[in-house]
Amino acid sequence: VASRIREVFQLQLPLSTVFEASTIEALGRRIDEAQRERLHAPTVPALAVSATDAERTDLSYSQQRMWVIHSLAPGSTAYNMPVCLWLHGALRADVLRRALAEVAERHDTLRSTYRLTDTGPVCEIAEWSPEQLGVEDLRSLGATARGRALQRAADDARVPFDLQSGPVLRALLLRTGDEEHLFYLFFFY
Repeated sequence: VASRIREVFQLQLPLSTVFEASTIEALGRRIDEAQRERLHAPTVPALAVSATDAERTDLSYSQQRMWVIHSLAPGSTAYNMPVCLWLHGALRADVLRRALAEVAERHDTLRSTYRLTDTGPVCEIAEWSPEQLGVEDLRSLGATARGRALQRAADDARVPFDLQSGPVLRALLLRTGDEEHLFYLFFFY
């Protein structure tokens, strides 16, 4: 339903809204309200700090599942999601940093860590630092050194995440040419 609303109305409703509107009529009202708000909203909506930011929260069912599986096999990379992209053309690392920070700010799970308390595991949401995007310039390296650097970056996909200390998102930009870059993104999912 949420996908169809996005497709037909070009509107991104939170999934919780779809569940909260228990009838088609109520959902229609929510769509109308969201469309009116969109008309008066700035082009890029401001990020609001949720009440759970910087607080401990109970885990959702999927987070509980991840916690249990990770606890059973803490060194496992089964939930590592590696993404590797060749980027061609002019690239500004500062803009990529801001874009990555924007994504992380919008998705608490990319900033979450988990720790065990007396009452069970809790989720803690940290701030995102744009410096978490590493940048390495390989342009001046010889072929052998460049190959080793590329292999080290690829090997990072097999490094397990520590859900207690985080971060659960790692990013690296390798400059391999003046207009050729390799962008690695690893996250726990």
